[in-house]
Amino acid sequence: MTDALVVADDVTVGRNGRLLLNCVSLSVAAGEVVGIVGPNGAGKSTLLRVLAGDIAPEQGRAILMTADAADATLQQLARLRAYVGPQSVSDVVFRVEEVVAMGRHPLSGSDAAATERTVAAAMDIVDVGHLAGRRLRTLSSGEQQRVGLARAFAQQTPVLLLDEPTSALDVGHQEMVLKVLRHLAHEGAAVIAVLHDLNLAAVHADRVVLLDGGQAQAVGTPREVFTADRLSGAYREPMEVIDHPFRDCPLVLTVGTD
Repeated sequence: MTDALVVADDVTVGRNGRLLLNCVSLSVAAGEVVGIVGPNGAGKSTLLRVLAGDIAPEQGRAILMTADAADATLQQLARLRAYVGPQSVSDVVFRVEEVVAMGRHPLSGSDAAATERTVAAAMDIVDVGHLAGRRLRTLSSGEQQRVGLARAFAQQTPVLLLDEPTSALDVGHQEMVLKVLRHLAHEGAAVIAVLHDLNLAAVHADRVVLLDGGQAQAVGTPREVFTADRLSGAYREPMEVIDHPFRDCPLVLTVGTD
């Protein structure tokens, strides 16, 4: 993929004698939303951290634009990608608007008025503008998660790497956030998100990567990847896949056995 903004090239990561990722390759272009799915322990977060430059692979490499993620400085990484890790309740004493403004630090020296407008827009786009003066630690987990996303959006990077960005959100805010990610991709960003909800991935992702046991079992459109046999095997749970009755995408159902 010649216009790829993100490339994982045969990435291998091990820990304590166990392979967390085994020769995983992926290319993501500007304008794409790619979902990483798979069971617990499949290597999803590890792959995202390699792409973010947070950990270095034992073999292979991750490329952001033209930079090797493992060799780039923190300043370079902050200008290339915004990374949002798994959400946890925070004891941060800063106000919401201060936390979101931290996303602008890599662009220190930028116009103060423009920064203020960017921060305000980032808060509004995820519905936390009304919380601007609140301390982060006083918010619900879902509100905190949206603040973390606002901070990433304020960073205005060409690559967005998001680990379970909707895990603490209600249905309405899940849809809102995924639509924001689609809009940012339309504007030229490359978006990669770990998603546990297969149906959110089916609706909103251009392509999905199904990881299992540290390996990419399939990469393609949701229709290509989400088959009953493949998902049942990966998740060790009987599943069926049907056409969504209202959207042009597959719908994944757990069958269950008594």
